[in-house]
Amino acid sequence: MKLYIKDIVQDTYTNAAGFALLTVLKSHLTDGQSIILSFKDSAPTSSSFLNSSIGELLDDYGFNTFKKMIKFVDLSSTQSQVLKNYFQACDCKS
Repeated sequence: MKLYIKDIVQDTYTNAAGFALLTVLKSHLTDGQSIILSFKDSAPTSSSFLNSSIGELLDDYGFNTFKKMIKFVDLSSTQSQVLKNYFQACDCKS
């Protein structure tokens, strides 16, 4: 299943938006579906947004399971670097 961040949240910098994304992602993951998460036409993300979405999933599932369940696509170079830095900061293996 492919989901577009821009269709789920209006911004990518608040905890509330991160939680909204988390809720949608979890609802699809409980169905056993893997997710392709598109960053197309979305703004760069903040650490608050990532902590409330991706960080929570990492806590729940661990990095190895997480990377099997969620794939990131359509990232700008800035978005890619932000995610890379985020995974490095949480001691995740990329």
